[in-house]
Amino acid sequence: MQNIVNHIKRTIEKAAREPEDHPYDLGDPNNQKLLVNLAMSGTDLYNNLIRGQVTGDGPLQVVANRAVFAPFDFIYTLSVPKYTAKLCDQAKEALSNGKCLDCFDKSIDPADHICPFGFWGFSRIIERFKYDSDHVNDQTSDLLVYSEPASGRNTLNILQNTIHGSSERVNFNDPNLRHKVSDFIKTTTRASTVETWDDWVLQTSATEPETIVLITHIQKNSEFNANELEIGGDVLPQSHFGPKHLLKDKKPFAIVIGCEVDNVNNQGFDVSSEFLNKGAAIVITNFTKISGDEAAKIVMRLVELLKTDSGSGIQLGSVVLKLKQQLLAEGIMSSLSLIAYGDADWIISAEAVSKS
Repeated sequence: MQNIVNHIKRTIEKAAREPEDHPYDLGDPNNQKLLVNLAMSGTDLYNNLIRGQVTGDGPLQVVANRAVFAPFDFIYTLSVPKYTAKLCDQAKEALSNGKCLDCFDKSIDPADHICPFGFWGFSRIIERFKYDSDHVNDQTSDLLVYSEPASGRNTLNILQNTIHGSSERVNFNDPNLRHKVSDFIKTTTRASTVETWDDWVLQTSATEPETIVLITHIQKNSEFNANELEIGGDVLPQSHFGPKHLLKDKKPFAIVIGCEVDNVNNQGFDVSSEFLNKGAAIVITNFTKISGDEAAKIVMRLVELLKTDSGSGIQLGSVVLKLKQQLLAEGIMSSLSLIAYGDADWIISAEAVSKS
């Protein structure tokens, strides 16, 4: 499976690194070819990993018995496409509305068309548990997939009190983009924007945030073989990230977007795992390299959807699914690498906050 995972990662990352060949147009020939490529890998995953054991519609819960990246978002359940397959005619409209429009004959095999809703990641809510002994004591296989939602969900309040930081690289194409992101976040929540990790610690202590919005650059210190997180030009070794940066008793909701925050080849030791291991209830992240402006676009759209859609309570996966559908409809191919980890028992709520 790791070969397929690496192929999926390289395919999406290539599009993110070559925007001139993958413009913000879902119907662009290169973007269509990318989706055909992923659908063929997704067919292999369905035939050889799932083997028909999970059918029907509705939410899925994925429970891992060890630190492993499970590429269930890319499982493709429709007829495998031909090399020359084209995107279905109403794909953009269907994604924008969140519902397949059945615009071609899906009985043809191999298929002349590809439908985004053939991918689980664009048609089903997927909730992921990273390794947690409370959930897998009786599990004998590496992965379990449940096709029914969890019951007895608790509410996780978000966007009440937020801490935000961003990499200098966000400004690569727009020198004002970091300020635009900060200003936008401050319109949706009480937010503290920080420029250094020392300020992050001070604001975490002073404001006790339950929401983290972080656009970070992940770099490798080759001398010490250490991941480093950068905001505002200030660098923090991943191993230094601890209780001063994230308050475990707040069960924080964390949006952490950057280059390979979720590392498919280093599960359990990557940055997203660090946040979960330190006590974050939910982490929304990505597993490929990404440009600063695309990271900013994704974060602002996600915060907007969380604020407008969650109201007094909604399943997190519903918001993530809608986000991915909307971004793909706009041809933002890096959105294919978005992923959410966390306890499936949470319902998120972003009730309006009165400004003081």
